[in-house]
Amino acid sequence: ELTQLRKGFQKGKDPPDEALRRQLQRLSTAARAEVTKPELIVMAWRRIIEWGDSDPRRAEESAGVLRDLAQLNGHDPDHLFNRVDRVLADNAWHIAAIRGDQPPDDLRARAGETAETRLTVTDTLLRGPARQVGGVVWLEYLQAELRYPWTLPLGPHITLYHGDFLREMVHQAPDDPRVPDDLREQGDNRSGLSWFGAGDPEQAVLADHHEPGDPRVFLRLELPEMPSTQLLAEARETAEFLAAFGNLASDNHDLWLLSNSYLSPALGQSKSAMVVSHERAERQRTSDITATHLARYADELARHLPLRTSELRVAGRLMVWLRQTGATDNPARVVLCDRVIEQVCGWAGITQPWRFTEASLRPEWIHSRIRTAILNSYNRLRFSPLGPHDLQEVIEPNEPEPPHAPGSWIGPTNLKAVLENIDQLATLAEGLDHGVAIQRLRQRVADRDSVRDWLDELGAEFDRRNARLRRTRNALMHGGPITVETVNHVSEFSMSLANLAIGPAVNLLLKDRDLTDGFLDNGAELTRCFARLREGVPVSEALFLPEP
Repeated sequence: ELTQLRKGFQKGKDPPDEALRRQLQRLSTAARAEVTKPELIVMAWRRIIEWGDSDPRRAEESAGVLRDLAQLNGHDPDHLFNRVDRVLADNAWHIAAIRGDQPPDDLRARAGETAETRLTVTDTLLRGPARQVGGVVWLEYLQAELRYPWTLPLGPHITLYHGDFLREMVHQAPDDPRVPDDLREQGDNRSGLSWFGAGDPEQAVLADHHEPGDPRVFLRLELPEMPSTQLLAEARETAEFLAAFGNLASDNHDLWLLSNSYLSPALGQSKSAMVVSHERAERQRTSDITATHLARYADELARHLPLRTSELRVAGRLMVWLRQTGATDNPARVVLCDRVIEQVCGWAGITQPWRFTEASLRPEWIHSRIRTAILNSYNRLRFSPLGPHDLQEVIEPNEPEPPHAPGSWIGPTNLKAVLENIDQLATLAEGLDHGVAIQRLRQRVADRDSVRDWLDELGAEFDRRNARLRRTRNALMHGGPITVETVNHVSEFSMSLANLAIGPAVNLLLKDRDLTDGFLDNGAELTRCFARLREGVPVSEALFLPEP
């Protein structure tokens, strides 16, 4: 059946459609169901025993396959094979535990069983279910900050904690309800608190106490029972999703770095160091709004974390890859961005990525460029020697500082108010070098013909940049001539398209909306918006789409 489906990938064929994707997914599920039968582990084990006499080299090579089979069945191979060793060594305690008998008091006692009996007991062990573990898992983000109110719950089972706050509270106010029970129970157990850098009470409460990687945010997850091999993987998947989701609002490649360290009663603990760029992180931290973005979507995130749907898992993986490649100029970034667009294209119900780019990403890009131009024009004037002005309260609503905002927080800019007061702003900008952008914006939105010219200009720019991106991508895929400068030139555009695709997709998933309907609705709104702009409706009225 798989051989037949391969015809859908032959050169010159259309990209795989949704029906073919579903068939492949069904085949994958069927294959996994076959290799996750416990009987297969037993058969592999018995075959290796036979080869141990007849073909030792083959037996040695096949041990890796047995390990893979055990892991696919949810076992921790090291733990499982350690138990196998104990049974083969005739350990009475382990043999009794597998049979369900009363274990002896002496943990080293021998059972006195024959070799064949011990092999039979091993078969029983291998057929048994994987060890299930659950409970609390702690992870940490390095070069991350969570400002007031210092904790951010994302549902009943996931909470973020500002590192310095948690270290101090454990010792100074352990009865505070914000301190989780598992830490409160540690009390004076310095070894249990050492993972947090709070093992020494006198040092932990000092304002200048610093651990390598600080500032940091601790992430606490409560996970249900699952095979032990999946517990840490699921915790890290959720943590990486949160950091990548926050990156949609804030370019923070050197911040919110998920370390390899973990702490869990079921898994033990691991503490490791990471190489971080403190200089780059310091520059990014002043404008980092990752935590603010997470707080803004806390209710939506709480309904879906830990990640439950396959679409969100795939979307999260794509966001993580984008975040990782965004910090480099690697040509693979262009290919990866294309992969992201292809995946979202399938979710949107469009079989060909170029059609999705034309129907959805092109209008999204034009719309975002107009909004960005308005915001940047006002910001250049705002930070000019002009200083405070009479329109500032209208354009910059005096809203309270949101939770977890950085110290340099600047309130939102009302783009509609900028357009409605463009004449007064242009008057204020006269004679200022920083006012050139606002004067240019005024000309672009002056009348219907100016707006049409602006839309045509942006459309032509998109087509030109997209054509160059396609040529570069094809050269990378097929070995054509390409230079590093060319790749670097198109990579920013490819990243913007990928983010314009994955960002709305994730937001639709968090709102429990159908992706196909959501992209269709958004495309219809943008079409209506541009039509009204071309008809001469003022930009301040036509540009802004209704809330989804």
